[in-house]
Amino acid sequence: MSQNVTARPVVAGPARAWRTRRNRYGLVGSHCRTCQSCSFPPRRRCPRCVDAVQEEAVFSGRGTVICLAEDHSPLVGHGDRAPRPFAMIRLEEGPVLMAEVVDAEYDGLSPEQPVEMVIRKWRPEQSGLALYGFKFRVAS
Repeated sequence: MSQNVTARPVVAGPARAWRTRRNRYGLVGSHCRTCQSCSFPPRRRCPRCVDAVQEEAVFSGRGTVICLAEDHSPLVGHGDRAPRPFAMIRLEEGPVLMAEVVDAEYDGLSPEQPVEMVIRKWRPEQSGLALYGFKFRVAS
């Protein structure tokens, strides 16, 4: 017997934005005391050794590009926006994350290029206020 369950859309509201602000503004992740690996976003258990002994880790925001992609699909309400470069970035502390690369053209980026975190506007919230978060730019 199947139930007809209507899925509710996941919408980031002010409460979620408030709870995740440290990760978005300061690249706060976790560090495993057992195997010394770092994770971003923070984890309750280490993905490498499955230990539950995690401590908070604040990452430097510096890293290198691993690989690149260009997003040609505009965000809702941004139909006139140009394609945006994205990169998989390995932070100096070890974690890998995906982020938009700003202030650079896709053709001017390459793997192994050093990058640094910057805070930029992500999108408007439901309330109309702007939600800010991390992006990366080529390190100077």
